[in-house]
Amino acid sequence: MRVKRNAEEDAIQAQVIELLVVAAVPGLIYFAVPNGGYRDPQTARTLKLTGVRPGVGDIEIIKDRLPHFLEMKTKKGRQSEDQEKFEADCIAQGIPYRIARSRDEAQDILTEWGMLRIRKANQ
Repeated sequence: MRVKRNAEEDAIQAQVIELLVVAAVPGLIYFAVPNGGYRDPQTARTLKLTGVRPGVGDIEIIKDRLPHFLEMKTKKGRQSEDQEKFEADCIAQGIPYRIARSRDEAQDILTEWGMLRIRKANQ
């Protein structure tokens, strides 16, 4: 099945990665989880057999040995069933999981999680 990429969501995610590049606290580990997009059938089968899980958050950030997941969505974007299941599994394990719909919202979340060296002007 072909999954259509969302250019607006990708742009927000790129802005969040740029924010992390310039403002992450020392020692933070972060990376994108490339679960979306088109894969030819053989690659899709191989990924499934090797443990790729649908619904994993778009960005994983590790701070103090604890994973955090940030799911990027547009203003009107909705989670898939797989994403809702992954969020529920994270919550059950005490793993932080949040949805951000803009760079500013992601900055607020990352600040709340203590992951940025910058603060908002009113802090």
